[in-house]
Amino acid sequence: MRRLPLGHLEASECGMIVIENLTGKHLSVNPTQQEKILLEKRIVEVRTTVPDTNPWLIRPGCFFFAESSIVDGILLSCPIEDTVCKVHLFPR
Repeated sequence: MRRLPLGHLEASECGMIVIENLTGKHLSVNPTQQEKILLEKRIVEVRTTVPDTNPWLIRPGCFFFAESSIVDGILLSCPIEDTVCKVHLFPR
């Protein structure tokens, strides 16, 4: 699990958060059924530091957006390591 990368912004400056799971985008060939099953398992989990809360799941090709008051308390996790995601942070 990693903290949400804030780049050059301070946590208090962050407004909108967009996290996009890029896994499986722009494939040069059609994946086989077995490859499709493996791609579907590359999920990004978005958690908070609040105890006993379930994560939000971002499936391949999907995105998550929110405006959070606890940006520095957001954690990202990818159960399968080669999952690719892009994080966009917009200032308030």
